[in-house]
Amino acid sequence: MNATQYAVFLRALRRDKPIVFKDKLAEYPLSNAGSSAVLLQMDRVQGRIGTRGAIYKTGTKGDFNVKAPIAAPVIIKAPVTDQAARDMTAQELARFKPPLMKTLVGDDAFDCTDDQLNSDHLPWQIARLNKTQSLVIAPCWMAPYNGGSKFWLVDNLMKRPAQLIDVGVSNDYQDGAIVWIMRGRSVGDCWSTKSWQWNGKVFVYSAKS
Repeated sequence: MNATQYAVFLRALRRDKPIVFKDKLAEYPLSNAGSSAVLLQMDRVQGRIGTRGAIYKTGTKGDFNVKAPIAAPVIIKAPVTDQAARDMTAQELARFKPPLMKTLVGDDAFDCTDDQLNSDHLPWQIARLNKTQSLVIAPCWMAPYNGGSKFWLVDNLMKRPAQLIDVGVSNDYQDGAIVWIMRGRSVGDCWSTKSWQWNGKVFVYSAKS
């Protein structure tokens, strides 16, 4: 919006007046029921009531007591040894699979099927994160155009207990990030994604779209 459009829009929003956007094809009404109460609450939470910068309840006071915005979290991406996962060797499978299977209990076990966990066509995979830790990926379920896997953070020598990573059932690993990608329709015109980034200690929830 330009400044004139914004001023008109905000006046209507403050007063619960009808708001309609128009183009050459149609009119698009915007429901602003209760908008004045919402704007007043925004001013209150931010400490802006009675200030020149308030959205709803403006005044003459300056904005010097307005609360500072909460800083966005910063995730420092740690370098990883393997940017992509590879199929496990028979020796690796014998070392990691039995103890990791024991961690699948409750809802985590319900997410996975025995056919997928023991399938010859969908092998378990591993990606080295650093000298001492790796990410293990086990296929859990497969649908017509989506699938899901479980992810564990493991000690390469298995001297410490493995950690089942709290990412639900995701389906990919890319350069230090666990990725959840789901296709909403078979034609591929609707997608949902999430990701968790490795910071050298844990995988941190980093994106959603």
